[in-house]
Amino acid sequence: MAGIVGTQDLWVVGSRFFFKPESTISDRIIDIGTINTVNPAIEPTKVDLRDSGSGFSKIIDSTLTDVSESFEVTTKNFSRDNLSYLFVSATPKELTEEADTAVQMLLSNVAATAYPVNTLVKVYNNTGTGNTGQPVYNINANPTNAVSGFASGAISFVVHDAARGILRVATNSLSGTGSITITLATTDPEPVANNRRVLTPQMGSLSRLTGRGYIYYSRNNFEYQTVREFKCQITPSNANFQVEDYSDFTLTAKALYEPTNTTAPFGRLVAFAGSIV
Repeated sequence: MAGIVGTQDLWVVGSRFFFKPESTISDRIIDIGTINTVNPAIEPTKVDLRDSGSGFSKIIDSTLTDVSESFEVTTKNFSRDNLSYLFVSATPKELTEEADTAVQMLLSNVAATAYPVNTLVKVYNNTGTGNTGQPVYNINANPTNAVSGFASGAISFVVHDAARGILRVATNSLSGTGSITITLATTDPEPVANNRRVLTPQMGSLSRLTGRGYIYYSRNNFEYQTVREFKCQITPSNANFQVEDYSDFTLTAKALYEPTNTTAPFGRLVAFAGSIV
């Protein structure tokens, strides 16, 4: 009689997820950050051959035709890179709209009564009518203005919220209808270069969402590791913004087939000892 063999490996496990997009330099791997333990969703597709000649359908053969593998990665890290995946954005870029240059906003053909004292006005960098241009943030103090077409009077503005680019009407003695030209400079409290504060939702390329995923299952305070390494495509699933607990959102990492990888076309599952860092 052959001997019975086997081992037990009991897991109390935490997870980390690293992602290397195809669109970046080869050695840049993004740490998604603090995540919930990742559970694989493995969905096999099976077909059965049935014989119903007896009047009772019997399965006489069964075969596996497909296995779909994906991972729901729920993270509490709202970094610029992670937000770019949530909103399917292009690579985060610099906020270049805030150079120290003059911004001019034209309010055309407005009634004086439309801007009573304490009215809030969002600043847009344009020469058209109203808010048709580029929104401006981090405005400085001392906006100036010029009016034309009104029957009489003047209007003045003060900065209400500099970071958000909002002015407040301080005085208004205008009458009739005319145009108001607001001129001010902007200032960027952070360095303009490499600040990576702008995302462009739904403008991300497929190469930013496709790459290599590394899901680490860590046990006993990093004493033992098992890593699922595979080509994948990540897509946003849902977000949970809240005030009662830490907000989070979910990315789905779908395992992809690599026809050029003849030894491990669906990646590898590797066990090793020691820390992941």
